Amino acid sequence: MITITWKRYIKDCQELKRKIKGFYKGIVIIPKGGLFVGAIVSQKFEGLPIIVDREPVGYKNYLIIDDLVDTGKTLKNVEGKIAVLYWKPKSIVTPDFYVRQYPDKWISFPYEI
Repeated sequence: MITITWKRYIKDCQELKRKIKGFYKGIVIIPKGGLFVGAIVSQKFEGLPIIVDREPVGYKNYLIIDDLVDTGKTLKNVEGKIAVLYWKPKSIVTPDFYVRQYPDKWISFPYEI
């Protein structure tokens, strides 16, 4: 198991915010994991509409935010750019922006109490 502390999580959110490039119609945040990272990253794109959607299909030219790409099933039909904190290479989806690549181990986030 990989345990992410709040300190690491916030630092990684700031790093993701720096890495994201491009222009978007809006931001789509995937709950529940994407809520915290989406709130932090969306500060870079003030004024853009923010949508919370569990199944982000049909959002061409949007930035799709989640905490993790694990299997990739949630994101496999996404048309926008994908931004996540963590990515597992076994996934069927490769995100456009990510901070860290982790092996196939359970990741425990600080908000999972």
